[in-house]
Amino acid sequence: MPVTKAGNVRIDDVRIVFPRIFTPDDNGKYSVGMLLPKDHPDLAVIKTAMQEAAKKKWADKAGARYKACAAKDNLALHDGSTKDTDKYPEYEGMMYLNAYSKAMPTALVKGKVVESGDAFYSGAYANVIVNFWAQDDENRKGINCGLAGIQFLRDGERLGGGKVASADEFEDIDGDDTTVSEFDNDGGLDDTEDDVFG
Repeated sequence: MPVTKAGNVRIDDVRIVFPRIFTPDDNGKYSVGMLLPKDHPDLAVIKTAMQEAAKKKWADKAGARYKACAAKDNLALHDGSTKDTDKYPEYEGMMYLNAYSKAMPTALVKGKVVESGDAFYSGAYANVIVNFWAQDDENRKGINCGLAGIQFLRDGERLGGGKVASADEFEDIDGDDTTVSEFDNDGGLDDTEDDVFG
């Protein structure tokens, strides 16, 4: 995981969750969650980057402040066991980061900068460029993660959304002669829509 020329940190090969890359949330923030196995090679550098953010903010008090943040789970890096793994089983046995930005992050797909599209979905794999900074105010004392950029790496099994219903799960409706085959590509049931790069 190299440090970029701009001083950001690139985290490679992470599974992304709940991405808001092109459309901000109600608070005007873009964001992405990242799942990392506990043996991910970038974890040590992430921890070092968080400690450096603490030193920049708190100087000689950084060690004590960092430990206090860790004790309250106020670091940017979290253990997946702190999530409801019955509801979110993908967090089981993982570490995770949530990165945020007030500006749309730079997004790359197949080497091209994009500002829309569906390449970034929960379950896809990506390289993510982030930065860490310490917050110390009335709202929070902790180490936060900023989102600077994201690069699509490869497809993965989609997370959430449930299983699509089959036609035989419906009962016949009197007078309805419509068949599934009548929903053509203009009717919203195009089975190729999820094939981003097909």
